[in-house]
This record gives sequence, structure tokens and C-alpha cells, in this order.
Amino acid sequence: HTVDFKNFPDQPYFIGGGLLEVPVSISPRFPKLLNRTLWLRPTLSSYPQMKEVVYDYLKRHSSHADIFLNLMFHNVEVIPGKNPYTKTKKDVEEFLERLERILDYIRQLKGTFILLKEAYEISQNNHLKIPESNYGNTA
Repeated sequence: HTVDFKNFPDQPYFIGGGLLEVPVSISPRFPKLLNRTLWLRPTLSSYPQMKEVVYDYLKRHSSHADIFLNLMFHNVEVIPGKNPYTKTKKDVEEFLERLERILDYIRQLKGTFILLKEAYEISQNNHLKIPESNYGNTA
């Protein structure tokens, strides 16, 4: 069984015991168009696709004081052949170029990069909490 997160917030929220969940940024509005979800993940998405994710978040959360984007990748994705995404040195170079480009784009938009500890502190003021009974829903 896996937890179905479709109906959960896409911004940080607290679950039982004061644990903060910081969801990976995805744009679920695109699956019907492209038959897939766009991720803020340089190994799965192109630079233009990641820009779409950023734009989608900025548009959907424009009324929020703080908008969180959570870009993700695994540390082994910078090591050729140690994962299914970057098999060669060229793949790693392309991954790093996409990463650098999306970070530069977010900087141009005046985005601020923070630690998870800082996300926790900021999120304490937002008071968004998921009841533990809802967290157990499985697909």
C-alpha cells in the first residue's frame, strides 16, 4: 500500500507529532495534456518544463506571502552510471546545466533559497495541519 497524496496540500504542512511535510513541487494540471505530471526535478524534466512548474506555483499561490518550491534530486544523480537517469558523464553535465538554469531562473524571480529548518520556522506561522486520520489513506 502507498499513501495517496493527490488531495494533500502542495505547500508545507504539519502532520502528527510536529513533523513538517515539504512536498516535491509538481504540476498536476499537465497530465491530461502531456499524459504525465511535471516535476521540479532536473533528471525528469527539461528546463522549460521546470519553468512551467515554477510559473504554475506562482500563479496558483499568488495570494500567499510565502510560496515554497521544493526541487529534488538524489545525490547519486551526479555520479554517472549509479542511477537510471545519468548513465554517462554527458548525462551528468546536462543534468547540472538544467539544475543551474532553473536555479538562475528562480533567482531572477527574486526567489530565496532556504534550509528545511527555515521552512519549518516559516511554516509554523501558517498553521496548516493535516489530521492524522487523513494521513493514513492508502491507494
